Amino acid sequence: MPKFRGVYKDTKGNWYFKASTHKDPLTGKWAQVTRRGFATAADASEARETLLREVEAQPSATVSGLTVRQLVEQYLDECEASERLGA
Repeated sequence: MPKFRGVYKDTKGNWYFKASTHKDPLTGKWAQVTRRGFATAADASEARETLLREVEAQPSATVSGLTVRQLVEQYLDECEASERLGA
């Protein structure tokens, strides 16, 4: 039986994968995605690789260069503009 990275078999005999997609710049924690219900390990591995390619193609959001004050002011301005900020 071939072993695929990040691919596991569950108790019901189906396959699933786990993949760490990106590291949150504020918390430093990795975001993890789990998808279940694949008939074979190869199917789960292919889906995992497809997901990782899609994530890699997306531009990453960063908050570098902003101070906490600037970030809070930007947030409050957006809240006020969208009328989510009450009196």
